[in-house]
Amino acid sequence: MAQKILTTIILLAIIFLVSFISWHFLFSIYEVKFNVSAVENKLNRNSEYNIECIGLNSFGWEIRYRDLECSYQFEEGQDLVEILRDSNHLIFKTKRKGSLTILANSKYALSPTIFKFIVI
Repeated sequence: MAQKILTTIILLAIIFLVSFISWHFLFSIYEVKFNVSAVENKLNRNSEYNIECIGLNSFGWEIRYRDLECSYQFEEGQDLVEILRDSNHLIFKTKRKGSLTILANSKYALSPTIFKFIVI
């Protein structure tokens, strides 16, 4: 009888420990990374580009199913683009030449990321 109770307590402690470690190291967001579809900082006119906000866990693996609450703010050149979609992904289409500066931020980011482009 005492052996069964002890085994149950140890099993529950192991399940709790594995759940706790999994939550903090696998499912918690430690860093935010932004992927840009542009190869360089020069963008072509009448082309579509996107900036994707990706959360990373403590191992550097992507966490796709978490909501990162990303925000994108145009510091310069908002009239140069047409915004197609704005959520964790910013999709925009360039319309004419000029300088474009985008400030990307997330609830989990330590500081905002600034993207500077030249539309040619």
